[in-house]
Amino acid sequence: MKRKSWSSMQEHIERELQSASVKRYVLRLASNCTARRNYLPEYSGRGRKPQYGQLVRPLTRQRKGKTLAATEPDFKTSFELDGRTIHGQSWHNLVLSDFKVDPSQETFSIWVFFDPLYTDPLVLGTNLSLQPLSLFGLYLDRWPVEQVPLVAKQMLGLHRQASFCPRKLSTAAGTDHVSRQCSQLSGLGVASHANGLLGPLPQKDHRAESVGAWHGLIFPKLP
Repeated sequence: MKRKSWSSMQEHIERELQSASVKRYVLRLASNCTARRNYLPEYSGRGRKPQYGQLVRPLTRQRKGKTLAATEPDFKTSFELDGRTIHGQSWHNLVLSDFKVDPSQETFSIWVFFDPLYTDPLVLGTNLSLQPLSLFGLYLDRWPVEQVPLVAKQMLGLHRQASFCPRKLSTAAGTDHVSRQCSQLSGLGVASHANGLLGPLPQKDHRAESVGAWHGLIFPKLP
């Protein structure tokens, strides 16, 4: 995915999180992300008074042959993790780059972590006030947490299921059934299909059963 598209998608996600008043979130941002301070810069005395806060650019980048310098961070720190030193920088009291200054709107912070294990730094946006080590570990812990629902979605065929009936989506039996399926999957068991609870069963792909098909090699038929 192109960097510009990736940055636009992440900015859209953060905009949706703020508009939904999500109380707690940690979001990975693009390396070329920008934000603004939620307070006005000093008026120079000439021209129109500013309505937007100062632009914040966490990392230096190139644009049309020119170098755009990074904004000096509000806070710098470092901590030890598994025998390596990780450096962190942060900017606080920020809003999206196209937002005007408004003391009543939600603000967030940007953290940049420089880990010697990786070439590129990790850029995070969050509305939480945490210690740098806790925030860094919180983002890393998302991988084992989200793995079960991601795998369950594919193996149960839920990515091809669609239901617009409120009764099907809200019944306790449906919630219990899906939770039991995920529990079986996390225990390395093989879960049965959703039995039509979320809609019609997907059409069977007979190519997966052909001799030499990689589907059949990885997922053999059960007796």
